[in-house]
Amino acid sequence: MTAAPALPPLQPLTRLQPALFETPAVLKKAVTAGRKLAELKGLAWPYARRGTRSSRVFGTCF
Repeated sequence: MTAAPALPPLQPLTRLQPALFETPAVLKKAVTAGRKLAELKGLAWPYARRGTRSSRVFGTCF
């Protein structure tokens, strides 16, 4: 098995233009994604109570 190629260095976030991301369409997608993540965390809750370490995958908000 060969190693994955190295990724190029990330650019500083100060070079991002907020106007490209703060559009109504992007904000709606962000809200939808947040709701889906909350739903996924809710579905994972019973498994976290069984002693599995899903909090490492889904965050520490359980």
